[in-house]
Amino acid sequence: MVRAITYLLLLTLLLTLGGCYDKQDLERRTAILAVGIDKNPEDEEGIEVTVQIAHNHNLVTSTEGGGGGQRKPYLVATLRGDSLSSIFQKLENMVNNPLFFGNTMLLAISKEAAEGGINNHLDFFLRNAQFRRKSWLIITPDRAKELLEITTPLHPIPALYLRTALENFVNTKAAPFTMFANFVTSLNCPAEEPIAIMLSPAGNKVELKGLAAFANDRMVGELDAAELSLFLYLTRPNRRGLVYLLNPENNQMELCYEIQNSNLHLDATLEEGQVSFTFRLWVEGNIVENYLGAILDDEATLRHLERRLAAKLERECLRVIGKVQQEIGSDIFNLGEYIRAHYPHYWKEIDWEKEFPQVPITVEVTTHIRRLGIRRK
Repeated sequence: MVRAITYLLLLTLLLTLGGCYDKQDLERRTAILAVGIDKNPEDEEGIEVTVQIAHNHNLVTSTEGGGGGQRKPYLVATLRGDSLSSIFQKLENMVNNPLFFGNTMLLAISKEAAEGGINNHLDFFLRNAQFRRKSWLIITPDRAKELLEITTPLHPIPALYLRTALENFVNTKAAPFTMFANFVTSLNCPAEEPIAIMLSPAGNKVELKGLAAFANDRMVGELDAAELSLFLYLTRPNRRGLVYLLNPENNQMELCYEIQNSNLHLDATLEEGQVSFTFRLWVEGNIVENYLGAILDDEATLRHLERRLAAKLERECLRVIGKVQQEIGSDIFNLGEYIRAHYPHYWKEIDWEKEFPQVPITVEVTTHIRRLGIRRK
């Protein structure tokens, strides 16, 4: 009896052990490293998809130099069709393996395709449980195919190089995070508009071209790299950058000020049914170049330079705000979210898309020169 109970307990314990009934051999699936989406140049209603695929033993490609060369660790394939589902089905038939999107690092969409709306393109990836929400979503002013075909000696796999470049742009505070999850969250929020980093191939490397601005799922404008830097001062704290003071008479550089730290505060006022905003920006930095020839450690001189630096930053920030309001017309500053949180009754009464271009916005900048370097001049 005791032996029977013991056997029964052992059999019961076997039920709790993990099994391999649903295992998938890594060699029997094709890893998609990056996806690029363009408009089909031969069909206005169709799309062209370029994928970067990790090599496995089932992929047969020619070697470089006609023989004896080493095979690349990736393959780039371009297919056309009416939908992402049909295109990926074709690709799956070509490689004779199920596709795996768990390693996808990057989703690149051309500017031309983004201007037509990308909601239909995102739907496939939103429904795919394998696709990583932390994959980068970027826009390229060129064809996405060209971006995915870039070759660089820095990394054996272009998708890995692109991901590293994006991480470096963010770590050096030159660009914001624009991952797939961030984009979709903003897209589904009634008071936010999505943004995405813009990259462009330049030989065997990539360049940061600026920021793509969206209204709903359509790209409606862009900021260049210099305007992106100012946009980040108005939306993110702890920024870094350079500010140049020029002589108003001959436009020659007088001073270079390196911002080491910044802080931001947004104020909103609602009076007589009209909302207005004030960006209060505080920056601190060092003088890294001086062509004035004057001694800078004089208190009056420093205060004068700080006022000039603040005035220039205010002008430049207002110029970017004016472009966003009048030319782009999309609330990429997420001011609507501020209204929705602080003035919910007012938010329900207005059409923010129509109100945003006319909203009064001011900028107040305070600068502080912390260090002059080891020279007095």
